Amino acid sequence: MTDTPVLDVRDLRIAFGAGRKAREVVHGVSFTVQRGEVVAIVGESGSGKSVTALSLMGLLPRGHGAVTGGSAHFEETDLITLAPEPLRRIRGARIGMVFQEPMTSLNPVLTIGRQMTEGMMAHGRVSERQAREAAIAMLERVGIDDGRRRLGQYPHEFSGGMRQRVMIAMAMMMKPALLIADEPTTALDVTIQAQILDLMRTLIAETGTSLILITHDMGVVAETADRVVVMHDGRVVEEADAKTLFAMPGQAYTRALLAAVPRLDGAVAGAVARPAGREPVVRIDSVSKTFGGRTGTRALDGVSLDVMAGEVVALVGESGSGKSTLGRAVARLLDVDDGAILVDGHNMAEMRGATLRRARARVQMIFQDPYASLDPRFSIGRTVAEPILIHGGGGRREASERAAALLQRVGLDRPMARRFPHEFSGGQRQRVAIARALAAGPKIIVADEPTSALDVTIQAQVLDLLAELRDEQGIALLFISHDLAVVRQISSRVAVMRSGRLLETGPTEAVLGSPRHAYTRALLSAAPVPDPAKRGRVRVTVAAGSYPDGPLVEAAPGHWVAS
Repeated sequence: MTDTPVLDVRDLRIAFGAGRKAREVVHGVSFTVQRGEVVAIVGESGSGKSVTALSLMGLLPRGHGAVTGGSAHFEETDLITLAPEPLRRIRGARIGMVFQEPMTSLNPVLTIGRQMTEGMMAHGRVSERQAREAAIAMLERVGIDDGRRRLGQYPHEFSGGMRQRVMIAMAMMMKPALLIADEPTTALDVTIQAQILDLMRTLIAETGTSLILITHDMGVVAETADRVVVMHDGRVVEEADAKTLFAMPGQAYTRALLAAVPRLDGAVAGAVARPAGREPVVRIDSVSKTFGGRTGTRALDGVSLDVMAGEVVALVGESGSGKSTLGRAVARLLDVDDGAILVDGHNMAEMRGATLRRARARVQMIFQDPYASLDPRFSIGRTVAEPILIHGGGGRREASERAAALLQRVGLDRPMARRFPHEFSGGQRQRVAIARALAAGPKIIVADEPTSALDVTIQAQVLDLLAELRDEQGIALLFISHDLAVVRQISSRVAVMRSGRLLETGPTEAVLGSPRHAYTRALLSAAPVPDPAKRGRVRVTVAAGSYPDGPLVEAAPGHWVAS
């Protein structure tokens, strides 16, 4: 790295609104990025991380956000004062950006090939044929085989991890001097996340590209960053190299941020007693599901699992392992081909009509994105009251009163019942989703990645709330997550899935502390560790078909492993 930074941001100020209603949201932010350096910008939601990055690219919402002061010199050019046309020539060509959700960044009606080549062609660098050849080479470089065929496919034909690889390939094809990655691995499972982080490090080392990594995942920061900039309420509160920041954080806010990070070597949830002869709340018995007909994709293959009252059973595994399919089957959001799903002794898989509707009150779901699952036209009071009315919990006045009490139970004030989803933060919306799930009086809640999009402090609050509800009301939880540190913190048992089959299940301490299956060991080796001193550790890889996936056998009391 040279002494001359590729990016030098000084006293950056950003405001939303106009005139008297203008509100400053970024207050005098300054930082530098050296050539070939990885700088992580971290902080809670609303700290100003993403707004700062968008301002550098000239992508603030038109008419709503504006830079009101400061400078951002990129290769001696001030991006803040640059006219739109010169900035367009720099954007994409010299500064690339990878966004959090590739499905919203990729055009669903254009082929991958069209989207990958248009940047190079727009900047007048190559012909269409040369751009396609470069795209094929870059796809294969980021681990997507058969690149020539893939160029003709559309975004929906790719998995989440593959779409993110496409976004990285599109950005790196231009060989930018600076790449800005805004939460590039948030929604990915640990093995895909590890592959993408390795890929980004390799490409940066090869090309000398600098990277600004915006994330709330401190494990990813520890694995990747050279230097860390900590933001809070639109200000930089601390800046240090990664090793110093994790070992000796100087500010109380940074210490609180690091303290909220769940760890694989942290405390484990206590096991729930499983008395002999006591029936589980949910019994999943040899459940199978195939999408696309009997000869299509086998999503579940003879899965059996049970969950006791007051127990948290975590489902872990890669994308496509069958975790969410199993959760949706338990909630009867999809039909299964074979097997039984018994909730309080009643087979949900066989129910129809009014009987099914009544039974569904026993099983509720919390989804990953609460904003997508809340009706934007309904106040949250009405949203929480609706299940009470549907399942015969009294009249509207009584339902409204119970809804307000539930909101208060999850840490929201009663007057908030009159507000709408867009008026809440992500963490508050997830609390609303939890209140709605509780409204029907369920025996079990299926929580599908309920904290993956939340920053670490809000995530900790939501996990504490779920643990309180488990202890106070004896509600069972089927907790689906790709974050193994979160799983260790909240679950009493873990079930590891791959390709629709259970490979290992048992007490959390046994499965995550002393894994018996090769695939479980591979998952654990891929999980990011919030300690820069452990960067570069050897990762275990297990190819599909190279591990046992037969019937489960008891390797230790309560600890079952595929044979």
